[in-house]
Amino acid sequence: MKKICMTALLAMAALTGATAQDEKPTVSFKIPVAEGKTKSFAVALKPGAAPAKIRIDWGDGNIVESDVEIAVYDIYGVPTSLQGKPVGTGVVRLFGPDIASLDITLNAKLDEEKVTEIDVTNAPELIDLTAASNDIAAVDFSRNPRLERVSLTNNRLTQADFSANPDILRIELINNSVSTIALPDEPKVEYLQLNGNPLGRLDISGMPKLKSLYAVGCGLTEFVSGDNTELKTLSLSKNSLTALDITRLTGLGLSNKGSLSATDNKLTELKWSEFPRTVNIDRNCFALDKLPVPENTPYKYTYGGQTVAVPATVDGQLDLSAQATLTGLADGPQPTSFTVVAMGDEPAELAEGTDYTIDNGVITFSRAFDSVVVRMSTQAFPATVAAPAVTTPFGVAVATAICKPAVADATPREVFSLQGVPMGSEPARLPKGIYISNGKKIVVK
Repeated sequence: MKKICMTALLAMAALTGATAQDEKPTVSFKIPVAEGKTKSFAVALKPGAAPAKIRIDWGDGNIVESDVEIAVYDIYGVPTSLQGKPVGTGVVRLFGPDIASLDITLNAKLDEEKVTEIDVTNAPELIDLTAASNDIAAVDFSRNPRLERVSLTNNRLTQADFSANPDILRIELINNSVSTIALPDEPKVEYLQLNGNPLGRLDISGMPKLKSLYAVGCGLTEFVSGDNTELKTLSLSKNSLTALDITRLTGLGLSNKGSLSATDNKLTELKWSEFPRTVNIDRNCFALDKLPVPENTPYKYTYGGQTVAVPATVDGQLDLSAQATLTGLADGPQPTSFTVVAMGDEPAELAEGTDYTIDNGVITFSRAFDSVVVRMSTQAFPATVAAPAVTTPFGVAVATAICKPAVADATPREVFSLQGVPMGSEPARLPKGIYISNGKKIVVK
């Protein structure tokens, strides 16, 4: 009778669930237990495997079979979604030798508790791991030789070691605390998303397959590239870069529809061989003559809000002669239009001839000011907000508030149209209109 009863108990256990604390799970993750709360995740099996069910322990040691068969992994396919309620220890364990994909991204509609730990060291077939918006501090990928894609955005990672993953293609680590990234000796990485990590320095010269790089807000003071000829998207905005060299990044060129975004840095220099189709370098520190000139209609450039550092005024004089005329342009030299503004609660444009005089970009102030800026624009760089280039604020001290007598300059000055076309040096012979001479506007009536 005892033998018959034991057989019945074993049969019942097979139907309702089994305990196997010593069996090693393929994947496990830990999540705080909240009574009645559901956790959802998605799983797929390795390519070539037959659809099958997996076994799950929701945290109490009781292993149950999934209600549905698990789909086979396809990068364009949809993994099988599963739901359950974590209990006991909160360690959810998945059993199945062919698990290739796991998505445990926080789903605010179904649950609020975040995964705090994940173990994939017993998942050699793992190809794709997505665990965004959780509270994970570390993941060991040293035993996942087939790993290709990882998304761990919005977690607490402090390190990212993919040196044991020769096939890694796509890495997404937005908003973590990663300062260094370890890659295999011959990396195949094509897509790298690092926004919001404290990198400081980034070297991609050893990543020849890289096609898209996003490193926004990473505290970068140095960016090193090499022959990254496949790179077509480069986003380096909101860093502290002072110079950028993209001469070897030929994949960014116009013919490849490349894109460069480097807004909100401290750039004063940009070197290129073939310029990208789309360039956004707003809010940097380029002098007017260092900005790239849009010459072809396919280009889309944004370059407003440049803050140009200026030398201190000497005896009430500021020398901007280097910015007075732009040369090397396709349509010939173009004069610069200067606008001087006194800063304060209500900024006010100063009056030329009364508050200052200007001669070939050299501004001489007739009285003192606490804070002044100079806005500069040309036909090559039409105003985008106030002007594409604005000096840093500077104070003006003069020896006397009495303006010195002006000495007439007998040297004829070249006159330009508003389109930058030379019009000779005799304004009286010109048709009615507005022109620019000696860096200032003149009106012929």
